[in-house]
Amino acid sequence: MVSEQAPTTESTTTESEAPAPLFDRRVTLEFTVEPFVDSHPGPHVQAAFTAAQAHSDLTVDIGPFGTMVSGPDEQVLKTTNEILVAAFANGATRVSLQLTAD
Repeated sequence: MVSEQAPTTESTTTESEAPAPLFDRRVTLEFTVEPFVDSHPGPHVQAAFTAAQAHSDLTVDIGPFGTMVSGPDEQVLKTTNEILVAAFANGATRVSLQLTAD
């Protein structure tokens, strides 16, 4: 009887090649909450804006087609969760997100 061993996977990445830790960067989140009616944001949109603006250490830019939130990655990621919870709890049917690391 011949037993076969599963191939082992060894990491070839050294510490010097490892990616930079996530929690040491600035990031920008852009989001759009739907349904969206131009000039008449519903409670789901207002709740998302309020969640984004609740953090004084973040820069928030509310535009006509989306909102941008910039700051330290750990805070932006935490705020992203708060935005999603606020939007869906207030009637959002869709939230589109784009997150960019600077």
